Amino acid sequence: MLSPYEKGFFFTTFVMAHFWNMFNARAFDTGMSAFSLKGCKGFVMIAIFIIVGQVLITEFFPGLFGIDDLDAGDWLASVLLTAPVLVVGEVVRLVGRRGVAARHRASAREKKVGASL
Repeated sequence: MLSPYEKGFFFTTFVMAHFWNMFNARAFDTGMSAFSLKGCKGFVMIAIFIIVGQVLITEFFPGLFGIDDLDAGDWLASVLLTAPVLVVGEVVRLVGRRGVAARHRASAREKKVGASL
């Protein structure tokens, strides 16, 4: 059985993993970088709501969920453990975009060569 501290850390880490994945899902839908937030007021408001809600639940109302509050080191560990969800997703998108761009350039060159024959 998990202690209230372990439950709190697990809960926060779980929420943070989903928080980062929310950015990946948005980037997948738009085809843009996860860091491209221009014109996304609704998305930013939801992201802020999730973080503020997590802090409120974990730090001010832990008894409602049977958890213990976390110290700054725990929060940092939770963020660092889950940030690869966003970083890896962004790297995969970047590599994919470069691969698509390279294939597009190669196709354009082939068309140009074929047209000149």
